[in-house]
Amino acid sequence: MTATQILRRLKQSSLAKDSFWALNGNIIGNGFALIASVVIARLLGKDVFGMYGLIRTTLLSVGVFSTFGLGYSATKFVAEYIKDQPNRVRSIIRNIMQITLFTGFTFALLFFVFSKHIATYLETPTLYCAIRYLAVIVIFNSITTTQISILAGFKKFRAVARINLINGIFMFVCSTVFTYYFSLSGALLALLLSQSLSCVQNYIETRKNIKLLDIENEDKKHNIKEELITFSLPIALQEMQHSILTWIIPILLIKFSNIGEVGKYNAAQQWAAVILFVPGTLRNVILSHVSSAADDHKQQVKILNRMLLINFLATFVPFTVVFIFSDLIENMYGESFTSLKIVLNVSVCTTIFSCMSNVFYQYFLAINKAWIASVCRLGNSIVVITLFVFIVKQEEDGNGALHMAQSTVISQICFFIILYILFRHFKRGEKFLCQNN
Repeated sequence: MTATQILRRLKQSSLAKDSFWALNGNIIGNGFALIASVVIARLLGKDVFGMYGLIRTTLLSVGVFSTFGLGYSATKFVAEYIKDQPNRVRSIIRNIMQITLFTGFTFALLFFVFSKHIATYLETPTLYCAIRYLAVIVIFNSITTTQISILAGFKKFRAVARINLINGIFMFVCSTVFTYYFSLSGALLALLLSQSLSCVQNYIETRKNIKLLDIENEDKKHNIKEELITFSLPIALQEMQHSILTWIIPILLIKFSNIGEVGKYNAAQQWAAVILFVPGTLRNVILSHVSSAADDHKQQVKILNRMLLINFLATFVPFTVVFIFSDLIENMYGESFTSLKIVLNVSVCTTIFSCMSNVFYQYFLAINKAWIASVCRLGNSIVVITLFVFIVKQEEDGNGALHMAQSTVISQICFFIILYILFRHFKRGEKFLCQNN
């Protein structure tokens, strides 16, 4: 097959088009966000940047769980119903947003009320006002997550890319200006404004696509809340344990090391997040397309194999670049971030296995095996914490960020192996059923 033929097939492939638009614009947008984080780190220094990272991680972790797993559910249900029962899509979206608003406001209220206790436990009692003020991010984050997932169900990845591009530029400008003039408070304010802008843009785009639905005899009475909650429950539990793990990590680093190690680990994880940007962006593409092919197992496996290859290549290239230029990256952060290079190199190794695991995870959600995926995620979190405590007690050298990165790599390798074995098992089972039918 010639290069021209390959390009022609890619242009005709809806999967390739959606993957392209899921990446186009998002790369630039998240690039601006990364540059903004480097600027914030240089302006604040390692210790204060550690506080910023701690608050940001805490708020966003709660925000992720507050969606009750509806991000995945929204993509799956909207994609399936648009194909088979478009007259029920509007009611599904209404049900999804009602649950999202309820859970988002509930967790935000709890976060606001107990902000002083949270700040004290995090050993940053002077920041309770900032935590209370920014509890509203929980609401915006939960709404935005659901909105993006609904747009993924519509396969409107081009619109999502445009929104992320605008938001990334806005985040860069606000973070730079506000952090320079108002230090930590300015950085947190920029985070809040960025979340708010994203929420407004997603709302406008969602409303536009709902109005474009060509619906006859719309089913306004259709209530899918029970089905949504049933499907979302295992995902919500997985999100909860993932959020708890994300929140516990900086706490463990403070308890066993110091706030500076939190800043160092947070800086390394931001680069790992950049490497995983493509797999993260394609997550909704995978779930949307695999869910749309629910009645065609061969097509599902075909999509899965393609996405495994794409995810690996899209992760390996930036991983190599970051690994090679880790010295330069360390210097970008300033003198206070000494020994960041080794933490960075170990952290980015996790991305290779994480990107592949993500594909299998979306597959299990699409075939209604969410409980299995959630149990595996729980095991992964337990391994991370157990390994870290064991290593840090054995070494007692104060390098908490490095030991946390090491623990994460080992646990992620185990997680990938388990998901691959389970995938092979279910693949054989589906093949057997197809042959018998």
